[in-house]
Amino acid sequence: MEIITMNEEKENLQSLNKRKQQLLASLNREVAANQIDNARKILDEIGKVDTDQTVNGSGIIPAMDEMLHLSATKIDTYSTCSLKYRLKHIDKVPERKTRATAEFGSIMHNILEEFHGMKKEEQSEEKLIQLLDKYWRKDAFEYRLRSDEFHRQGEEILSDYFQFISQNPPNVLEREKTFNYTMNEINVKISGKIDRIDQDGDKLGIVDYKTSKKKEKAEKNLQMALYTEAIMQDAVPGVIGKPGKASLYFLRHGNDPLSSYEFTENDLIESRKKIKEVAEGIRSGHFEPDKNEFKCQYCDYKDFLCPAWEE
Repeated sequence: MEIITMNEEKENLQSLNKRKQQLLASLNREVAANQIDNARKILDEIGKVDTDQTVNGSGIIPAMDEMLHLSATKIDTYSTCSLKYRLKHIDKVPERKTRATAEFGSIMHNILEEFHGMKKEEQSEEKLIQLLDKYWRKDAFEYRLRSDEFHRQGEEILSDYFQFISQNPPNVLEREKTFNYTMNEINVKISGKIDRIDQDGDKLGIVDYKTSKKKEKAEKNLQMALYTEAIMQDAVPGVIGKPGKASLYFLRHGNDPLSSYEFTENDLIESRKKIKEVAEGIRSGHFEPDKNEFKCQYCDYKDFLCPAWEE
């Protein structure tokens, strides 16, 4: 029987990690050059390295005694398609380009963070619109006409936003607050960033801005449940209080932008179960494509790395 010493195992692991880093560098180059066939071959090699590491008990897929770092986005990604989770968060395969809609959302978040940092007497619709030019990045959009159209939409959104908060003035306590807390029973660390925290009576209101056109119900949104949990656990630095309503603020929906819900303990129990299921799936190495015409249409991996869509 072959006996492997701890030093030999450590050397094997270092060799595997070095090999994976080399493969990832090659993968990035091939994706950037749109060399899809080459990228697929490299991804297969990465899979072999991952298999060797898993057999050797190392941390490409966190074992139960290792901390697994998750966020609402990661959990949603795994739930939507576990293969996409692996490609994006484990293999670190780059997405081919950042979408204009994502850049637009980032710009809106930056604007509203600065705006609510102003003294109330300094806030005006004019100053809010001026922030659009401050944060605008023409190079974030594929061509000028698209940049101009998004800019026009931004002006309309911000004008509607100012009118809404003028009629429904929020008592803003915090903006863009990061948090993390640990679920010790499953060795998972949850992290995130809350767009806005308001004083709402004797409770704390949670607000998350959305630039998507389609509204969804806050009670169905895992992100809102995690934010509520974070405040309950006093995991948000400088924020102490009882969580109240969690609101999704849909910036494109003018006079009816909010979807709000106050999460109960039973709701939070269900969200914890969801996190546990995702953590178990990741740790077991379950990364299978979930082919779906609607869900897959915007996925950057669909046409060049997903076996479910190979012709």
